[in-house]
Amino acid sequence: MSSPIAIVVDSTADLPKHIADERQIYVVPEYVLWGTESFRDGVDLEAEPFYWRLKTDPVMPKTSQPSPADFLKAFQTAVEETKAESVICLCLSADLSGTYNSAMQAKDQVDFPVRVIDCRTASMPLAFLALTAADGRDGGRPATEIERSIRSSLPKTNIFFTVSSLDYLHRGGRIGGAQRLIGDTLKIKPILTVIDGKVAAKESVRTQKRATQRMIELIDEISQGQEIWRLGVMHGMIPDEAKALLDQIQERYHPDTLLVNNAGPAVATHVGPGCLGIAYQLK
Repeated sequence: MSSPIAIVVDSTADLPKHIADERQIYVVPEYVLWGTESFRDGVDLEAEPFYWRLKTDPVMPKTSQPSPADFLKAFQTAVEETKAESVICLCLSADLSGTYNSAMQAKDQVDFPVRVIDCRTASMPLAFLALTAADGRDGGRPATEIERSIRSSLPKTNIFFTVSSLDYLHRGGRIGGAQRLIGDTLKIKPILTVIDGKVAAKESVRTQKRATQRMIELIDEISQGQEIWRLGVMHGMIPDEAKALLDQIQERYHPDTLLVNNAGPAVATHVGPGCLGIAYQLK
């Protein structure tokens, strides 16, 4: 299908491959560094083998952003394959990664317009924003209008999530040592979100069961008077818990789009196995 605008997103969106292919969304992989090995997120290393190795390997992985050359190649490939005239590139928060800066450097090396957007979030909310861009493109809207739509959706698109251990977030520099110590010492279960582009605790409860229920209540609160457009469940290889939560929110909200997916290797390096979250996008 010929399109005047190509859509590019980084792999922390954890957009299911069949949806990315169907919607012609090009994904630029982050890197997972494991000892002396380097893997492209979702290409050389997928979720299931990642989680298995995470449980058994004493060496902990790290992440690294795509290079400007990676984005340059993605921009050129997307334009060539879709016959596009310009590119819209969506990146996770610049406060969480250097990915946005790499994309900005690549933008200056092409001879066609590229709009790079710091989406101030990560994981499934980023996937929802990429789908918003694809909706606009498929509806024949100009790039300026699509960018405006995405930016207006940023405060209405986010995630609430829990982790089984705060160690992964602390090790990756996403939370401070004091926050991890308090959580571990008091045995509390923080409900996390992204505020001003950074991971932050929304509130804390005592058990995972209560945390799951409270996340649903938070969706109720933020959606008061507003229609829920998209919902999704992000999880760290806990399919039974994810399915139970998915069934609850589907019955409760009936969103236009409902996704469920594992946190991929790049995201899971920082949230660890056993994470569980609800991503949302309001109309």
